[in-house]
This record gives sequence, structure tokens and C-alpha cells, in this order.
Amino acid sequence: MKSETTAFVGGMIFTLLASAVVADGVKSQLEWLAAVHHFELSGQTQLEGVPAVEAEGEIGVRINRMLSGFNHVVIHAPNGEVSRVVVLGAKQTTVPLPDRIIVNTHRLGSHHTLNATLIGENGVELDRRLIVDTGSTFVVLPRSLITELDLDPATLNTHELKTVAGSVTAQLGNLYALRIGGREIRDIAAAFVADAELGENLLLGMSLLKHFAVTFDDQQQRLILISNQ
Repeated sequence: MKSETTAFVGGMIFTLLASAVVADGVKSQLEWLAAVHHFELSGQTQLEGVPAVEAEGEIGVRINRMLSGFNHVVIHAPNGEVSRVVVLGAKQTTVPLPDRIIVNTHRLGSHHTLNATLIGENGVELDRRLIVDTGSTFVVLPRSLITELDLDPATLNTHELKTVAGSVTAQLGNLYALRIGGREIRDIAAAFVADAELGENLLLGMSLLKHFAVTFDDQQQRLILISNQ
């Protein structure tokens, strides 16, 4: 009987704590989840003043629900558990994705490359050649472009990226847009790494490609993207 009472009281305490956290807002909700589930959380200061969100179910589903209005990255450990959550910033006004994009490509060894326009703050545009890399989580760019794109370094989050050559330190943020094949895709997460570590290998990764079904047409040397929305 004593154990039942203890469990019941413990359950009441847990419920009261969770309710208090919900009342505090999304920032407190996430910090509480991070403490309970032992994952690292960064960028949460951008959530100040955001009302709490009711979210149930598996931990990843709950996190995505809480951060539905924010660009964010959820990183999983090899065992499938959430190991880190990075809040990148509030989403911009939603702009429908292009239904179809066709981009001319060139071969660089076994890779496909294409011309793209990176669009930063205040209308800054930079033309660059990117390697299409479906194995890269992010669009990956040299750190020197942070200034050229007029991005605020204070809004970027530090993160360790895993590569075939080992781990590299990156600054995570969002491009206002990226233009390929004459079409713009807004609000794209990008990782900025040291120029010396990246070299000329700027990558077009899954932070953009995940929005599309991707087809490589080697015969006509082009990339075909079909919106999956």
C-alpha cells in the first residue's frame, strides 16, 4: 500500500511540474524535455515569449510540433534517440514551393554540380557553383560567406558536423533563399564551415533537396526536382 501511495504522490508531483512547464511556454517545455531525455539544446533563447504548445506522442513528434513555427534541426544518435536539437530561427512567411525545377548540371568526377544563387539578407545575391550531395544534411558553405551574405553571426548556432574525414565545427543559420533553375526556394538551412576545411566543395544538401523528388538525367545532364508538397 505504501508503494502505491508513493507512486501516486510521485505521479502527482511529475504532473504538477509538467503543467508548470507548459504554462511557461515553448522554451521551458523544450528545456524540460532536454533534461528528462538527456539531449543537448541550443538556440532556445529565440523562443522567449512563445506560448506553450500541446504536444503528445513520441519525443521527436513532440519536438517538431513545439517547433512547427521555427526552423530547427533534430539530430539523432546511432541508437535512434534524440541527441541534439538546434533552433535556427522563426520561419518566414510560407511561400509555395515550385512544382518543378529543371537545372542544367556538369559532372565533376562522380558528382553533379550546378550553378546557384545564394540570397542573404537585404537582397544580397551571390552566384556560386554547388555540388549536389544527397548525403549532406545541409547546404554547406564557406564561413567567409556569412559576412558577404550580410548574415548576423549572433543568430547562428555552433554545431559539430560529421563528415567522411571526421568532425568539423559549423555555424548553422538560414539563407533567405536559394535560386536554381530560375526558381527560388525560401528559408533554407545552411552550415558554414571554415574555408580551409571546405575548399571549393560547396554542397547543395538535403535541407533543400528534402522538399523534392530528385532525379538525375545523366543523358541530358540535368537535375529534375518535383515538389513533394
